[in-house]
Amino acid sequence: MKKILLSFALIFAVTTFVFYSCTKDNNTSVKKPEQQGNLSANDLKVNNLINGFKQKMGYLRKNPNLKSGETLPADSALWYLEATINYSHGFPNKYYEEFQIDTTTITVAKNSDGTVDLTELTQKYEEMKAEVATVYNASAYTEKGLALVDLKEISETDNELVLSVKSTTGKIDPDPDTTKYNYIGDWYYGEDGGYCDVVGGEGDASEQFKKTIDNLIASYGKPNSFFTEIQEVIVQGGNLDFLVTNNEPNNHLDYYLYYSIDGTSIPWNEDMLCIPDADMHAYNDLIYDLLFDFLPNDYLPATYGGQKYYIMSCLEFKDLKTDYGNGEYDYYHYGKFEYGFDVAYSQGNMPTEIQ
Repeated sequence: MKKILLSFALIFAVTTFVFYSCTKDNNTSVKKPEQQGNLSANDLKVNNLINGFKQKMGYLRKNPNLKSGETLPADSALWYLEATINYSHGFPNKYYEEFQIDTTTITVAKNSDGTVDLTELTQKYEEMKAEVATVYNASAYTEKGLALVDLKEISETDNELVLSVKSTTGKIDPDPDTTKYNYIGDWYYGEDGGYCDVVGGEGDASEQFKKTIDNLIASYGKPNSFFTEIQEVIVQGGNLDFLVTNNEPNNHLDYYLYYSIDGTSIPWNEDMLCIPDADMHAYNDLIYDLLFDFLPNDYLPATYGGQKYYIMSCLEFKDLKTDYGNGEYDYYHYGKFEYGFDVAYSQGNMPTEIQ
């Protein structure tokens, strides 16, 4: 189960605090609300949960022979593992020009009553962190950041919980072009077609849109926040779910992402596959609405506690052509995006690069 109610996690924090309060140093106590700046109630709750969990793990690492006896529900284990590593080492708001994705699995042992021991969860966090650090440090990127770590449940039995761990390493662009509109002129939809009416133009419309999407995400990012409850969304032109209007599709600005149909193999003088400058800007506005309005407010799963999904990254944006084998093709754009609940860091807490 990916989602948990934070109230469950809060119960864990309250019931297990008794153990730690007898052992912690006063200098490591969680800051009081008035010391933490202008945080929302949810931000404060999540910060306290994660910091409390980190303090307990720190104590168990220093006392490896200690069995605390503390437990928490198995579905809370996923939340704590994912939220803590992103809180501690995630940099989702850098300007990334491309991503490397690596996936591994971890298996968390369960008790007969369906709970997980805190000692077991501490060991699994260290195991997960070591795996993520290995693939991150092995990345060939010179300038990089750990964009996020996303956990998903693979299977669960009476005895164990098996989780996939997807780590995303981003290649940082040291000199990004932060112009909102990166293109001038008429562009072919894709296939590196360049400009429509004149020779030249590096790339195609899909590459120009990708640059703009990256700029929008960087410009409207949350530099003092981390993310929980990560969701991956794939958007494709031609999908009726992403139709802008309720009218019959006519292949012209009806979709949030470009979509066109033609009955022959791609003709490079076909007006239908050329996106004029004005339409490029119009599609840019539709993509903005898609990222910041439609997906988080209308498409993604219902949220709770007043939280809302926020765009984290665009993992992929490209052109696709579907060949039906009878001389007919579909031409469209495809995007893969990641969203999460953004949570502001409490004062004095920011991530560090994973080692």
